[in-house]
Amino acid sequence: MSKKDNGIGKKIVNGILAANISLWARIIKNFSDNPAAYLLKESCKQLEKGNFFLSYRLRLKTALPNYSILYSDHCSKTAIILQGPVRHEDDFTLETVKFYKSTVEDAIVIVSTWDTESSVTIEQLKKAGAVVVTTKAPNSGGHLNINYQIISSREGIHKACESGADYICKTRTDQRIGKTHVFDFMKNLLYQFPNTDENQNRRMITLSTNYGNMFYPYFLSDFLYFGTASEMLKMFDFGTDSRDKFTMPSGSTRRNYAEKSYAPEVFLVKQYLNNLGYVCEDTVESYWNALKEYFICLDFKTVDLYWPKYEMKYAEHAISGAYFGIDSKEELRTENFDFINWFNLYSGSLKYKPEYEKYADYIL
Repeated sequence: MSKKDNGIGKKIVNGILAANISLWARIIKNFSDNPAAYLLKESCKQLEKGNFFLSYRLRLKTALPNYSILYSDHCSKTAIILQGPVRHEDDFTLETVKFYKSTVEDAIVIVSTWDTESSVTIEQLKKAGAVVVTTKAPNSGGHLNINYQIISSREGIHKACESGADYICKTRTDQRIGKTHVFDFMKNLLYQFPNTDENQNRRMITLSTNYGNMFYPYFLSDFLYFGTASEMLKMFDFGTDSRDKFTMPSGSTRRNYAEKSYAPEVFLVKQYLNNLGYVCEDTVESYWNALKEYFICLDFKTVDLYWPKYEMKYAEHAISGAYFGIDSKEELRTENFDFINWFNLYSGSLKYKPEYEKYADYIL
């Protein structure tokens, strides 16, 4: 069967599934207050007859009033920056602003986006409690359009500093951090794990993902950074990437990609470490030493980060790096620097071994 025939067949199957699911949802609505939960629960029971245990998670699209307790030392000098183009689907960015203003009401919420955004959208964001920063898009995006992130993040950080923020969390307009008190948690981590280099004010908190890896040097997710205002400036307050888009030769390894700072994530981490005076050797050993000395690594589950993009949003086991059906002992893709692995590295139970360098030479 050709790819075209497969595509047509998939559309037919999807259409049949959608019609049946919609029908069952309407039927279930007659005897359940939450037909989605009921349908998912029963579907899980049936599908667990295979090789996997299944669970499901419902997330509200709109913000509700916050009923959690408020800490005595809250987030009055913490800024949360949503960086990037506004996501209009389901009013996602707008509802994320409302969510943060409800759950972290003392925080400064900043949306740093482009001057092409409509005045209606900007007024909605402001009415919801956000400080809105609009910037002209760069003439050159740099390699893989990294300049868009650099510029919009930097402008948001400058506004946060002007607003009196001591701590800044850089997130994205198409992502939401759902865990209550997570910003207090991250601030407290900075003091529980003091830095050792006087060139750094406090450590930088980053996030692990399914495609970052313990053996891909300096590949930490750029979805989230949390740190003091001075450290966030070191991360983003520099020029832009002057490189044009390029491709890597066939047969290139993780180490080769790191050497060229191909991924924006690697480019930013190396830039930050260079600002601290750290010499970035493209080895697993140098990478791990930098993480142990300068960073704290968290993960999707710890902060409850939701990303409604691509099909990965339906597979949390993959996006959080918890399980890979295509992993192998040669790749070790599942081994990411989540908080557990980072803490074990920091504590000394996870130790570097020269044999780990072979994983950096795996061909991507």
